[in-house]
Amino acid sequence: MITQTVLVVLLCWALSPAGAPQDLLAANVLRIGVAANTPVNLDPHMSAGTDAVVAEMVFNGLLRYKPGNSAVIEPDLATAIPKPKTEGGKQVWTFTLRKGVMFQPGPTFPAYELTSDDVVYSLQKAADPMRSAYAGRYAGMTFKTQGPYSVQVVLDRPLSATLFLPRFADRAGGAIICRKAALKLSAEDFQRFPIGTGPFTFKTYSAGLGIELASHNAYFRGAPLLDGVEVVYMPDFAACEQAYQRGELQMMCGQRSSRWAQKAAQWGNTKVDIFGPAESLCLAFNTASGPFSDKLMRQAVAYALNRSEFVDLFGASVAERLYASVPPDITGGVGEQEIRSLGLDYDTDLFRAQEMLRQAGVTARRNLPIELTGQASDRFLYTMLKKQLGRVGIDLVMAEPESGTTTEEVRPRDQALEFRWAQADTADEVLESLVARENMHVSTRTEGFVTGYRKVDVLLEAARRETGLKKQQDIWRHAQIKLLQDMAVYPICTIKYTVARKASVEYGYLLSKCRTLVPPITEKSHVLE
Repeated sequence: MITQTVLVVLLCWALSPAGAPQDLLAANVLRIGVAANTPVNLDPHMSAGTDAVVAEMVFNGLLRYKPGNSAVIEPDLATAIPKPKTEGGKQVWTFTLRKGVMFQPGPTFPAYELTSDDVVYSLQKAADPMRSAYAGRYAGMTFKTQGPYSVQVVLDRPLSATLFLPRFADRAGGAIICRKAALKLSAEDFQRFPIGTGPFTFKTYSAGLGIELASHNAYFRGAPLLDGVEVVYMPDFAACEQAYQRGELQMMCGQRSSRWAQKAAQWGNTKVDIFGPAESLCLAFNTASGPFSDKLMRQAVAYALNRSEFVDLFGASVAERLYASVPPDITGGVGEQEIRSLGLDYDTDLFRAQEMLRQAGVTARRNLPIELTGQASDRFLYTMLKKQLGRVGIDLVMAEPESGTTTEEVRPRDQALEFRWAQADTADEVLESLVARENMHVSTRTEGFVTGYRKVDVLLEAARRETGLKKQQDIWRHAQIKLLQDMAVYPICTIKYTVARKASVEYGYLLSKCRTLVPPITEKSHVLE
């Protein structure tokens, strides 16, 4: 049942003034356009991608990625980055909390101070598969209060700082939620009424229009310079562009395309930001069954592929060729020079590709049937793949998914190959996402899709047991080399993100790298007069 107070809030959503942009602009409210459907779940432990844009302004983590430079992790709700100790044969990390951090007020209770009880409750929820999409990140961890301002994390198996710290940063499962809200609101109301400690507090929701946030004046880093933020969701990208050009938006998420960035830069009074860390694109082979159970076939296809043509689809200012599964700007990544020195770059060589096909017994043109994903944004990739494979006598036959199939449903286990996207905090997560059946488009894991999986899984487990960074990096490097030697995964390119903003919009920091779709809007972000 929805409480009477929450019902009033729900009615306010329907009456919100989202259709009056000039009033909002005059009120020092930053309006951000996102080409997507309005999210239905604002629980940070369940949201990702465009759904997480709001959560990133409402919540904090114990730690955070430094705004503008996500290569640096710094304290957030914690006073310092902890160091591990061994107690009773187990690794223990102790977080000391800031005092005086206030939650935003809820629909049925006033603002109150964050304590260790809230943090432990939040982390336990993040570790619960029934209440979190990120539960796997916290497997084997126990959370304990040590007084009102201290939290212990006890690990069954020790982790290096490289693997441990990102789990407690301000995104995904690391967001700290309001315990009272989670206990007092129904599950449905909790998903629609996010309450955290961040610089902006939830105000109204208007389905199909947007979500309004107001300044959290009791924010522990100081009251925000903005009066509020509105995130306007528009499923039609062209409509989002038009709203921006009419002055109804001050920022918008752009297309990952150099051509779009150049176009947007010509709009009046506009700056375009292109930023990473980039998302990586790879082609994964089904080496367990079908034509690519033959290593020669996989290598033949690799030599038929052309990274530069894929890069040209996005443009050089947005995309860059990738030679190993983990991009070099992530700890544990391997760069082009090292891969070339090992002779594993697989630069385009059509003669070599055709010779390998003959050695594999392919003496005539052959069809390669695949089932397309329901994800429209991947279609142009398969079109390019078809063009490149056709040059060596392989005709890619693309079948449409069955009616009613969604992007969350699993494609056939015997699918010959598929594109995979990966953006993660660590080499461990990148490799896991590439060699497991699980990725951003497919929710069910099927071991064996990639032969390299079992081999690499052993290496990943070995890396997880290491607490020394150098040894860990050596193992991740070896795993990537193994994938290339077996040609289980062909790295293609990395793609950055783009945002257009009015020249008057200032982030309040120098943007270099960020791990969010929209650069963080903080208490220092503002709009110049």
